[in-house]
Amino acid sequence: MPVEEFNDLLTSYQLSEEQLTLIRDIRRRGKNKIAAQNCRKRKQDVLLTLEDDLKALRNHHSQLLNEKQNSLMHLQDMKSRFGMLYQEIFSKLKDDDGRPLDAREYMLCFRPKDTVTVVSLRANHNSKKHRDIKKRR
Repeated sequence: MPVEEFNDLLTSYQLSEEQLTLIRDIRRRGKNKIAAQNCRKRKQDVLLTLEDDLKALRNHHSQLLNEKQNSLMHLQDMKSRFGMLYQEIFSKLKDDDGRPLDAREYMLCFRPKDTVTVVSLRANHNSKKHRDIKKRR
């Protein structure tokens, strides 16, 4: 009940100062009890919300770890396939004398306009052997 109504109700009775103090004290304690209950309920709601958020974040973290694992496996597979392709390409390449090129001595450089250049790893920058090969699709 609002304070004004409560005070109007009290004035309609002939009560001593001690009785008024007791009544106001009882009312104050009741209001405080309700406020404390509401506060505990709000706190409980916040805790439940935080627990739900934590559960969602843990699930998301788990999903991210699974994605990371899958990505690492995919990356390893791609590296393996790239290495095999690299070896296959070098097994078919020959130098000017018809000898196969060694993948440890040469490297493929991808150039603009769909060209690939074979570069010697041993030669210095000025005397690199180049061989242009059209990129196959």
